[in-house]
Amino acid sequence: MDMTIEAAANMRQHELSRKKCMAQMVLLVVLGVVISTFLLGAAIRYVCAWIDNGRRPFNLMF
Repeated sequence: MDMTIEAAANMRQHELSRKKCMAQMVLLVVLGVVISTFLLGAAIRYVCAWIDNGRRPFNLMF
């Protein structure tokens, strides 16, 4: 993870402004966010069902 952040911090502006790179970066970011959202939602649902044993809905308030 640290290497990814370091590599992103050291990128030059002209590397980011190329259309081909930008499309690839946006695609990877969107896929990463969607996959992470579903995995986190599934984990929370599984843990809440395990805690509650299916007797009643388990509500989370943030």
